[in-house]
Amino acid sequence: MQRNDWTFEYTASRLAKAAAARCEHHQQRLTWWKEQKDAFIAEVKNIGIETKAMPAMADEDVNRMPPMMMRSDLQRRLAECRDKEEEHNAKVREFDIWHRVLMENPEARLNLHQDDWLYFFG
Repeated sequence: MQRNDWTFEYTASRLAKAAAARCEHHQQRLTWWKEQKDAFIAEVKNIGIETKAMPAMADEDVNRMPPMMMRSDLQRRLAECRDKEEEHNAKVREFDIWHRVLMENPEARLNLHQDDWLYFFG
């Protein structure tokens, strides 16, 4: 199948614009997921649950306080918010770096395969 060998030529400046658009998209998603996490934390505080990042406990402290259990649906929701925050934060950094790299030589002509095109424009 020849289509796997096809390449398509783009300028670095056009790819930089696409990278900037992808960066902006992931920045918006990051903001949305942060808002979701903040709303979730406010919601669970209303029912009397505090959420805090806890430092690692020393072995001798483990026996002092039993672990607290939270409803599994609340745990999943909080984990989803945190996972999505991490995912979109990584994508923001990734596409920002591509944008900066491509803007260093905007007239360069680069050959893209289909999967490269999907990465920038998909």
